[in-house]
Amino acid sequence: MVHYWRLRDQMLLHTVVNNGWGVNVMHVDEGLGLIAYGTTDGGMIIHDMDRDKEVLRMGYDRVPVLSISARPNKSQLAFGNAKGMVHIVDLENMSLLRHFRAANGPVWTLLLMKESGDMVLGSLDDHITRWKINEFPPHILDKGKIDRRFQPTEAMSNGELQFARKCSVCHTLNADGKRRAGPTLFEVFGRRAGTLEGYPYSNALLNSDIVWDAESIGRLFSDGPDVVLPGTKMPIQRMKNRQDREDLISYLEQMTKPGTN
Repeated sequence: MVHYWRLRDQMLLHTVVNNGWGVNVMHVDEGLGLIAYGTTDGGMIIHDMDRDKEVLRMGYDRVPVLSISARPNKSQLAFGNAKGMVHIVDLENMSLLRHFRAANGPVWTLLLMKESGDMVLGSLDDHITRWKINEFPPHILDKGKIDRRFQPTEAMSNGELQFARKCSVCHTLNADGKRRAGPTLFEVFGRRAGTLEGYPYSNALLNSDIVWDAESIGRLFSDGPDVVLPGTKMPIQRMKNRQDREDLISYLEQMTKPGTN
C-alpha cells in the first residue's frame, strides 16, 4: 500500500495505492503528478495522483521488480527486475520505449543519467555496468578474466553453485551475518522461522510455526516463499529442477553445521 500524508500536521489524506502485493520500489514525480512503483509479483505500475487512477500497468508474472530510476528533466523512467530485464517508459505518452535483458541476474540498482541518458546498473557481478542507451543495442557485459562469486568455476559442486546464484546475495553461512539483507543461515536446520536473535523479521516470519529442515526448505523453493510464508519480504523465486533443490539443501545442511566455517 502507498499512503498520501500531509507532513505539516502528519495527517493521512488518503490511500493512493492498494496494490495487494508488496511495493519494492517507488518513484514520485511531483511535476507530472505521478507515482511509479514496482511490486514483488512483477507489476510495473504508474498511478496518476491528480486523477487517482492507473495510467500504465505492465509486468512479468511473479518476477519481482527490484529497481527504478527516472531521468532528471526528461520524461523517461526505467524499471529493473529479478531476471535482469529493464523496461524504459516514456512518461509523456505512457508507452514502452524499449525492454531488454541488461544483466545475467537481478538488476539490484539502476540509474538513468541526466545529460547522456546512459544507464548505469548493478547486478550480481562485482562491477558496475554502463549502457549507452542512445547507441542501442550496446555491448552488454564486460565478462572479465577473474573468477567472480556469481560465475563460479567448474570445480564447485552443484549445491555450492546453486547457493552462489540463489542465496548468497542475501544470506551468508557464517555466524556473523556479514550485514547481508537476510539473516545468516548458520545453524538454520532445526531453527524455528523468525527466531534468530537481533534480526528484524517481518510479521510473516515472526508469526510462523515453521521449523527449518530439508522438507520445509525444499517447499520454500518448490512452492515459492510467497506460498510458504504469505506476506514475507523474501524475493519470489522458485527452483523448478528437483535435483538442483536437493543439491542445494544437501550443501546447506553440510555447510551450516557448527565448526564447518
